[in-house]
Amino acid sequence: MAHAHTWDEFEPVGMRYRILDKVALEDGRGLAAKDPLPEVLTPRCSKRMHVNPGHIMTPVGELSYFGVRGRAEPLRFILHYSGLAYTNRIVAGSEWGDMKAATPRGQLPIFLPEDEEEPICGTLEIAKFIAELSKVPGLMPTDTAASESAGKMFEVAMAEKVHEAFKALNILPAVEVEGKLSAIVAAAVKEIVPFSKQLTEGSYFGGAAPHYGDFALFYAVDILRVHDANVFETLGGSWKSWFDAMSKLSGIEAYLKSRPKANGGEVGFPGSRIATLPLDD
Repeated sequence: MAHAHTWDEFEPVGMRYRILDKVALEDGRGLAAKDPLPEVLTPRCSKRMHVNPGHIMTPVGELSYFGVRGRAEPLRFILHYSGLAYTNRIVAGSEWGDMKAATPRGQLPIFLPEDEEEPICGTLEIAKFIAELSKVPGLMPTDTAASESAGKMFEVAMAEKVHEAFKALNILPAVEVEGKLSAIVAAAVKEIVPFSKQLTEGSYFGGAAPHYGDFALFYAVDILRVHDANVFETLGGSWKSWFDAMSKLSGIEAYLKSRPKANGGEVGFPGSRIATLPLDD
């Protein structure tokens, strides 16, 4: 049984979090969870040690993104699934203006690997880096066709139609998108449904185990199902089975329970659907 993931604030400025990822792995990787020794974290504490399944490790890097469920979400999925310790930095709008000029491409997310000076930019590039780093079997496809497909899944999940669904959830005022959700969801579904041919009942897009592309589509469907509880009637039963299996993966189930909740004051722009409605209930 997986332990809950906990998020401990160690630096109040900028909402930087250290994650205690105590996952009991039961998927054959041969690692067992152990509770950490009691720790007291003080403001501006530089300690970033992190408990992983069976061992303590230093965070592999810092992931920076805004306080929304957006482009960084599939990256968090991959990190939690992999059991990698990391620092999750939420960038406030008030600090982004100064930060943007110094950020490569002027975009988030960025991922700064531990002991490196230059961050990795671009959601797909970060996903590939984490997948390679994790060494989790199947996460980084070795087959050329599978690798291209995984990359395409990330491109589609970050592209315009799914991005419109993201904005309708996190950015735009709820009253503004009311009445438009059906069209927004339908347009996004049209973009992802062609991947159906790669999915058979009870499997992942990566085959016997998910590859990094699975987590991009999981992010997309996670948003769409919040907008429309009946979205699986359009996508089909194999998508529902896949989504349920993804939700119960080691690390993912715990992350879904621990991430900031809708209508909890910690995610989404003021007035947005995720900021004002109990969508996670």
